[in-house]
Amino acid sequence: MDAVVVLLLAAVLGALAVPVTAGARRRADARGAARLLATRMRLARVQAVARGVNVALQIGAGPSGPLVRVFADGNGNGVRQADIASGVDPPIEPDIPLGELFPWVGLGAADGAIPDGAEPVPVDLYSFSPVGTASSGTVYLQAGPSAQFAVRVLGATARVRVLQRQALTGAWEERP
Repeated sequence: MDAVVVLLLAAVLGALAVPVTAGARRRADARGAARLLATRMRLARVQAVARGVNVALQIGAGPSGPLVRVFADGNGNGVRQADIASGVDPPIEPDIPLGELFPWVGLGAADGAIPDGAEPVPVDLYSFSPVGTASSGTVYLQAGPSAQFAVRVLGATARVRVLQRQALTGAWEERP
């Protein structure tokens, strides 16, 4: 009889732990994706300065989730979507499939809403110049309501920050 009670108690505690573990996994995935993206943006800035040409990250939806592609300016007019499509601005490294590396993570929105999968996800281009500046912008990543992160680039300094949205207050706070 004691063994049955112990097994029942273990089963109940195990069932309670599953949602906590899943939430922690989602938060870890979202945090990891945000840090990887921030690091990749910092590297793009270094590549732009070292190469002496604009280098840009293209961020959009891939077949398995968010996809990051890196391009260099091929004709001296900056990295542009039309030049990427025509092959004038070539990719300089393999694609980074955030959706495969972090399966819980998707592109989000500033208000914390998850975009409807039926609508096309916009493709954003974040450009870094040879003088160390960048185009300003924010990429929102999320893996559920309690795992929302933003990677923000400030134009004049090309500083990259990772922010986390607090579920209770909705405020964005910087994360190291």
